[in-house]
Amino acid sequence: MTVCEWILSTTARSMLPKDFVVGLAEQLRLAEIPIDCFSFSIRTMHPEVGAEIALWSLDDGAMLSPKPHGNIQTPKYMNSPVAKIAAGDPGFRQQLVLPIAPHDFPVLRDLQAAGYTDYLIEPLPITQQLRAYVSWSTKAQDGFSEAQISSLKSLTPYMTVAVALMSQQSALVGLLETYLGRHAGRLVRSGQYRRGDGTSIEAVIWFSDLRGFTSFTDQHTIAQTLQRLNHTFDVIGKAISDQGGEILKFIGDAVLAVFPIEANRDEKAAARSALLAAQEALKRFREDEIESDHPIQIGIGIHKGTVTFGNVGTTSRLDFTVIGSPVNEAARVEALCKTLNENVLMTEAIANLLPEF
Repeated sequence: MTVCEWILSTTARSMLPKDFVVGLAEQLRLAEIPIDCFSFSIRTMHPEVGAEIALWSLDDGAMLSPKPHGNIQTPKYMNSPVAKIAAGDPGFRQQLVLPIAPHDFPVLRDLQAAGYTDYLIEPLPITQQLRAYVSWSTKAQDGFSEAQISSLKSLTPYMTVAVALMSQQSALVGLLETYLGRHAGRLVRSGQYRRGDGTSIEAVIWFSDLRGFTSFTDQHTIAQTLQRLNHTFDVIGKAISDQGGEILKFIGDAVLAVFPIEANRDEKAAARSALLAAQEALKRFREDEIESDHPIQIGIGIHKGTVTFGNVGTTSRLDFTVIGSPVNEAARVEALCKTLNENVLMTEAIANLLPEF
């Protein structure tokens, strides 16, 4: 099997990026191309990560490095071959045993200092507007031969297809996890995307809602309202995530989350995680009060029970969520926070598990 055939094989297409680069390195070295390092970019659709860099080197093995959206504004990126490729420039080869000019990029001097002797970068035109890249480097004494350079360039259309598929998969994962949550996103990817698909799970339910948010909205600009709402969700989201919970839904200024009861976390541990998350969120909001004229007030209801975790909705528009009496009861308990002037209320089912609270 040639390297080109391997790249398009079902085996390679089913691999995660880190496994793919290990396999590709093996194929290249079997083909007697002296690769010591190579990398390529995978585009994502994630609110924080703009791209992932898949990298393999003989010294360090495989790595997958996320790059934030703002990375393309940094001087390091802007003065790099990758930025030139993204802007539409053609690829180039730089023999690093020679003076680096005319391609005098800092990364090439770094490679030269690390003992690399040759460098090739090629654009991967994923779409008319989107260009990824692949770069190849060697420490062979004489660099790449002309035949080896020709072989690496011949891989470009095949790498374009492979990276396009990886980018599509990365975008799918990013979108599902961002909009549905990690666990729900995995279930949808595994095939649970039809109306009625779902399973019964035991979980501790979290339902929280802001107090006085309507009056805050009436007195502030849209930008100030969104800033406050996003800050609130950041605090709540981090507290829930740090304790192993998962947000399922934002309902206006309300949050629905679950702490699943699983083999490695019994109901007492799940309930404790939810209460610790509530304490941490309230602690952060109290710290914010010192610097705010409009302190954030919140009510949190915590309950547990058996719920259905799956798809509901119309035939063409679905929502992946939890449904069941425990969810409704958690929401009603949260509503009592305002009546009883409390930030957190738990049901008897939770209190019996955690008398220390």
